[in-house]
Amino acid sequence: MELIISPPKILVRFRTSLIHSLMNVVGLLHVGERLEGLSDWLLQTTARLTPADREILNPLSMLNLLATGIQGYLIDSVPIDSNANTNFAALHEHLIQIDTAALQKVAFQAMQESFERQGILERGASLPHEHSALTAILERAYQHIAERWEPPLYFAISAADMARIFLDASAMHQSLVKALTHVWENFYQEQAMMDMQQHRLAVLYHNQQPHSEDLKLSIRAITGRALPERLQELMPTVQAVDLIPTSHIGAHMTVAMLGRKWWIGFNANLVPAERVQSSFSPELYPFLKALADETRLKIVSLLIEGEFNVGEIADALNLTQSTASRHLNLLAKTDLLHTRRDGTMRYYTLNYEALQELSQRLGHLAHLARSKRGEEKA
Repeated sequence: MELIISPPKILVRFRTSLIHSLMNVVGLLHVGERLEGLSDWLLQTTARLTPADREILNPLSMLNLLATGIQGYLIDSVPIDSNANTNFAALHEHLIQIDTAALQKVAFQAMQESFERQGILERGASLPHEHSALTAILERAYQHIAERWEPPLYFAISAADMARIFLDASAMHQSLVKALTHVWENFYQEQAMMDMQQHRLAVLYHNQQPHSEDLKLSIRAITGRALPERLQELMPTVQAVDLIPTSHIGAHMTVAMLGRKWWIGFNANLVPAERVQSSFSPELYPFLKALADETRLKIVSLLIEGEFNVGEIADALNLTQSTASRHLNLLAKTDLLHTRRDGTMRYYTLNYEALQELSQRLGHLAHLARSKRGEEKA
């Protein structure tokens, strides 16, 4: 007798979450000037930020960056049918009552898991609860994270100050509530009315659609993006995934991880209008958004000739390296490019399979349009 072991079934659900939207806004405001394709509202709000605004938002931005899983914990702390998923007054009351010690414990767990995945901390090693030792680890994390951005990311809060926040449960809780309240009252309140309506429609739409049991294929169809390889390698450990529509992220998606659960944020605007639901291909949006730029079209045209690094692309198109990097990162995130590293250098080539898929989907829309015109003439 042969024993066949099947992979465990992953629990997948769609839900709205106001705290997810708020934390995403705070995170995007921190890096909004560096990412292509974000909403006009987000870019305009970023431009409005004062030094006083940033001082209030920076601690939560860093919590988001260093311990992403804390976002998932806060999302799940709100029951899926709670008014706090759409109403800030209810959410604020909920946040005030959160157990600060539990929040701190989760922050350390999320940070440890993140640092282990990135190789900042050895697996099995515990994060220290002593200020100087934790500061030293955070300094390594700062350097590691900064190097993933071109130009390197700037951190407004020192590693020593972030260590103090992590070690003081009350200070962490106060920073969280203060930042979320500030961004709601000063920036997001009016915009949230439109966003949350779109999020509810997105959940309703996706709950009515058939989705593949292959989570990788489902995520690709829903978000328009393939998961990065480093995340695909972790999928065998996942037991549950919440898919949460969000706004202002353009062709990007967000992923928070804690334990064996993921929370994936995807662009709520990928949901089609009612009148075109039968033929709309939401996965087209990130591709077309990425290509709707003269510079990125020039980059794609150049890459037809073969493999190039950032410097070569910048020289060929008369761009700064930072500008070329921003455009290349957006194209790579939509799976239109393959990347490989050679030492400190990153090389780019076209993903011909993705381009062929895009061509086929556009051809399908053209076929539907021709069919519709034929029906009207008949």
